[in-house]
Amino acid sequence: MSRFDSIVMEWLDVSVEATKGDYSSQLEPFETYKEKVKLKGLRAFNDYLNSIEHGYQVIIDKLEEEFK
Repeated sequence: MSRFDSIVMEWLDVSVEATKGDYSSQLEPFETYKEKVKLKGLRAFNDYLNSIEHGYQVIIDKLEEEFK
């Protein structure tokens, strides 16, 4: 796990833990719910980073074409 992933997971952990008092489910324990939310959050952050990376790569490719 990268340092970024660790920081995001820690932030998600704290964020989800803050909702513990409001959570009520007979079917799923809070810890299971917490892990699912953390994984979804990490995927969302990674998707966001990938889209930014792709955007920058498109810009770099265009600039390389212009300055050939």
